[in-house]
Amino acid sequence: MKMQLCGAHLLVAAAACAAGLADADTVCVENGDRISGTVQQTQNGVLRVDTPYAGTIEIQQDAVTCIEREPPKPEAVAEVAQAEQKPETTRWSGTVDTAFSWRSGNTDTTDFTLASAAVRTGERNTLTLSGSAAYGKADDVLNTRRYLSEAKWQYYLSECCYVFLLGGAERDDGRKLESRIHVATGVGRDFIKNDRRTLSADIGLDHAWERWGPFTPQEKDATKDQRRSAAWNRLTRWLGEVAAGKAPFSSAQFRTVADALLDLRDPLRQDETRSEEILNVRIATHYKQPLFGKSKLSEALIVLPSTEESGEFRLTSELVFTTPLTENLQLKTSLRNEYDSSAEENSGVDAWDHTLLTGIGYEF
Repeated sequence: MKMQLCGAHLLVAAAACAAGLADADTVCVENGDRISGTVQQTQNGVLRVDTPYAGTIEIQQDAVTCIEREPPKPEAVAEVAQAEQKPETTRWSGTVDTAFSWRSGNTDTTDFTLASAAVRTGERNTLTLSGSAAYGKADDVLNTRRYLSEAKWQYYLSECCYVFLLGGAERDDGRKLESRIHVATGVGRDFIKNDRRTLSADIGLDHAWERWGPFTPQEKDATKDQRRSAAWNRLTRWLGEVAAGKAPFSSAQFRTVADALLDLRDPLRQDETRSEEILNVRIATHYKQPLFGKSKLSEALIVLPSTEESGEFRLTSELVFTTPLTENLQLKTSLRNEYDSSAEENSGVDAWDHTLLTGIGYEF
């Protein structure tokens, strides 16, 4: 059993040790040194310790902070050192970002975005959760409605190599994408990972299920108004003929009235959506470094070439610059570029889509 003696009990301990009650001691000195040996005696304010490696050592009593009977076992010291070096098992960090713009006058516009990300770091694994939403209107016409969510789990086989599993969902009405659900798996490597810079890349397979609609938000609203107006005209014309006694009741007239009522309720009911199932190769790189002192610059690039159609691919690039305002708040500017080689042919929308955002972020 280890017993630590300090302060006023020092002389008693020294005397007991000198009397032979202990044959091995550890003397703690105020500068942090620890001397192992046998305490012999204290005389004139000087403590004498016999050591097997340096003979008798004399120590000023005022410099001694404590004496431990029985030196610590080597196994215990190793366990303590290992525990001190062992990192925390889990740790959460993340950000919440938002941006808002509003304009009224000749043109009434409203744009709002909200994004968040959380990272859980373990001893050999990392879990990253992210999500975003964007909404925009111009003169009461919806032009932006988009939702993104993704979860990525990485397990490190070695200090720098890992396997990953990823899943996500997306909706983008501006590109006629009603839904996209995808899962991916593969391997990756951290090429640079220190306090200043990180660079990683991974490669794998991505399986996506997609459903595409026939309209953008602007086209959808215009088509709804047009078809409802036509259905109302048919219905009022039939009611006028009935009132004038010119429309005998028949099964054909009944179907006409029923179709008009259905078009008033759901004018897009007969428009078909397009569904696809695609297998892509997933190639991704992530880079981050400090810039201008405490500011940070990061770049994420994802390329998804199709395994079925040669020359078809999707690309996403996001460049982010952040500047701290306070300990937790930061000013964030991001440029997101997206490319879909088949967008114009299959959906009638532009292949490129660019989004520049500036807003406030909270880091935790």
